[in-house]
Amino acid sequence: MLRAYRIINSKDKKNIRFVAAGSYQIEFFGLDDRQYFAIYRFQSDGSSAVLVELENSRIASAGLNGFQILVGVSTFKIIVTIKNNKSKVYVTRYLWGWLPVSRMGGNISNAGISSLKANFESYAKDLEA
Repeated sequence: MLRAYRIINSKDKKNIRFVAAGSYQIEFFGLDDRQYFAIYRFQSDGSSAVLVELENSRIASAGLNGFQILVGVSTFKIIVTIKNNKSKVYVTRYLWGWLPVSRMGGNISNAGISSLKANFESYAKDLEA
């Protein structure tokens, strides 16, 4: 976990693309020739954060407004919901694909949704989750 916080807070990140998700921040960035996806709360407590190396994971689209990332025994589902003209994004971590462990997210703008889709679509395989 300490390694993840060092990577997320590194000053050497390159090509940073980010999306605000309520009080969380979603980032796509490169570091040491590796591409990462991260969601974290930008506060000193650092209570919750997710860091995924994109090249070592399997990514699939999950319906029209979502993606799924498989890393070892963890599955991360990124789902965008639109209700009453308000959009929200949630990243939920499941253990063994069915046991919810954590959930992070919040309100997201239309530009944020477009950015999220564009960044994930470049890594998504032709798998349907």
